[in-house]
Parts: sequence; C-alpha cells; structure tokens
Amino acid sequence: MTRKVFIILFILFLTGLVCGTLFDLRISQMLYDPESWAGNVVNYMAMIPSAIMLMYCSGVVVWYCRNHRFRYVAATVIINFIGSILVFGEIGEWAHLSLKMWLPLALVASLLVLLMFQIIKPNVTKDMFVLAMTFMITIVAVMLTVEGLKYLFGRPRFYSLTDPATQFVPWYLPHPFASSDYFKSFPSGHTAFASLTVFLIYLPDMLKKNWNWKLFIFAYLLWTGFVMYGRICYGAHFLSDVSAGALIALCICYYAHKIVEKHTDFDKI
Repeated sequence: MTRKVFIILFILFLTGLVCGTLFDLRISQMLYDPESWAGNVVNYMAMIPSAIMLMYCSGVVVWYCRNHRFRYVAATVIINFIGSILVFGEIGEWAHLSLKMWLPLALVASLLVLLMFQIIKPNVTKDMFVLAMTFMITIVAVMLTVEGLKYLFGRPRFYSLTDPATQFVPWYLPHPFASSDYFKSFPSGHTAFASLTVFLIYLPDMLKKNWNWKLFIFAYLLWTGFVMYGRICYGAHFLSDVSAGALIALCICYYAHKIVEKHTDFDKI
C-alpha cells in the first residue's frame, strides 16, 4: 500500500468519523431496521473473510519456517486455529449450531489448511512471508485495541436505547469500565475485522502479478462499506463507531507492514 493510497483511505474514514460525530443519532434513526437483510448478514458474516485470510497466512508462515524456528510454527498453528474458530463460530451462530458441533469442524478446517501447504508445497517468498506475518500481528493488535477502547469508552449501542433522544451518548464522552455488551458500541469490532481485507491491496506486488490494484481497493471498500452500513442498520453501532473501527484497522495494517518489513531478520528464519 503506497503512502498516497493510505492517506486517501485515512481521509475517507476520518470524514466518516467527523460526519458521525455531527449526525450519529439522526443517521441511526433513519437507517435502523433490525430486520434488514444487510444487518443480519453482516451480524454473522462480517469477520469471516478476514478469518479465512488469517488461516491462509498462518499456513504461509508455517511453510516458510518449517525447517526452523519452532516457536514461529507453534504460535502460528495456534493462530490458525483461532482463525478457524472465528469462521466456524460465526457460521455456527448463524446456523444455530451448538459448540460441540462447530468446534470439531473448526479444528478439522485448521488442520486441513496446514495439510494443504504440505501437499501443494508452494513457493513461499519473503514478500509473502512478510505479508502473512503482518496480517497475523495486525489482527491480534486490532483485537486488543478495539476491545480495550470498547471497555474504556463504554458507549451504549443504539438498539439498547429505550429513549434515543435522551439516552444517546456521543463517542467523545466516555463512560469507562462498562462490562455489558450493550455498552460496547465504540469502536466497531466487526468493521475493524472487515477492514482488514485492506491486505488485498498488497496482493499484486506480493505475487508479482500485473493485476489492476484499483480493483482490489474497490473490493475492499465495497465489503467494508457494506459491513458499516449493515452494522448501523442492525442498531449495533453508529456511523462514528464503524468509521473508527475501519480507521484503526487501516492504520495498524499500514504501520505494522512497515515495521515487520524493516525489522524482520530473514537470515535467522
């Protein structure tokens, strides 16, 4: 991702945050529809693309480090299983499956991803390894950042407001240490995870393919925008919440890639 692309995307989501700061309540009142198909699809599927990407990236790291660095491999196998849990946990909730039914599927899927690399034996380059490591570091950093901010801000979700006109709380007025999920509106975790598909922008350079990178930006913005819209329709978040979630993921992704690329000692891996 070039600096120019990063700045454009940053300004786009920052504009959403500013607009949300000014018109959050009005926008949510206008779009709120808990029966909306978009809201329900996003509620269960928003994190699946990024979780699948996490499973794939873990396979890349394991294959690249297969002859060295047991710690890398062991940690990556665990992260791969976490990604599988995110995928099948979302699907299980959507399909009303019990934990006993979807957890074994998650374990099998996790093992199949790693087995796939053993069978295909792909040519994993340093660029692919850097991108995979960046994604895994980013997804952990995003999870910790988003959950920490939710706990500190304690913003009530729109669907929890019985009288929005009097109970609405702007995002910049925190009410920390709220434990209930009803008070975890800011920022949006689903949008942050959806925004991690920004890594698609790196694919043409990583794979040395002459693909039109603008198509990847369009796909990223389309999916992220759909998730943002769906979460507002569902009443789980305000515009400022989803904009902040996208901003957090974008910034962590951009700077994590630079840090990993600069400080990873390939000769020792």
